[in-house]
Amino acid sequence: MPLIIPPAVNYPSPLTAVPSLMQDEPTEGRKQVAVEILWASMGGPSKCVAINLQNNATLNVSQISSLKVDNSLCAVDVTFIWPDTGDTTTIPARTPFALVPVFSNAVQVFVSAPNALAVDVTRFQLLNYHTDPADIPQTVETQPATSGGTVLGNGNVTMQLIPATVNGTLETLVLSINAQAATAGPQQLVVTVLDGTGVVGLLPGVLINQMNFGIPTGFADPNKLLLNLTDLNWRFTQGLKIFVAPVTAQTVIGNAFANYRIP
Repeated sequence: MPLIIPPAVNYPSPLTAVPSLMQDEPTEGRKQVAVEILWASMGGPSKCVAINLQNNATLNVSQISSLKVDNSLCAVDVTFIWPDTGDTTTIPARTPFALVPVFSNAVQVFVSAPNALAVDVTRFQLLNYHTDPADIPQTVETQPATSGGTVLGNGNVTMQLIPATVNGTLETLVLSINAQAATAGPQQLVVTVLDGTGVVGLLPGVLINQMNFGIPTGFADPNKLLLNLTDLNWRFTQGLKIFVAPVTAQTVIGNAFANYRIP
């Protein structure tokens, strides 16, 4: 079957070929440079660290041919920026092991993690020789958290879902209720999710939901699902709380469940 090529235009920029050092054996012999970035104190407000191996005081390094990264203690993606080629290498959050080739001819790299928090740490080695690429994916192990049987009526109520001593990343959030009303018609409550520092909705945005639900007069509506959020990547600090405003139902019992990672 022949290939089908869509209508195209010529590439507008010059195509420049430059020598590649990736497969060359380094004149100084095979070396590696270990780096540990503590995002709490490094990178400044932009969370970007510049690394330059030129004229290294301890040992000359003439090229960077491979990059080995341990990002298991960092809950955000980390990007390596190679300025001479305009290329980037992004290592996903919590990756325990990634070994990737580097096509840069420079000995300078910028490491960026703008969403990193104080608990995040990235460790990597810069190798001056070529290695075969390899990758070990992150584990799927998570920690569960539950809060159940909380009466949500008669004033503002806060459900402490994850203890205030925990910092981590929220991955799943489920909220259900058991409700009963004295009169028929629609019922209403307002739910806000926040961490121990008062950040509303955590990251990346605000989560304030007005929940509307209907139940028959004099009958309970058990296990009505209000929130079912999955595949989240929300950082939280000092635990996680669910704040519920007054409800119009006569009796509302709230049950919450979450999965989270540390960090």
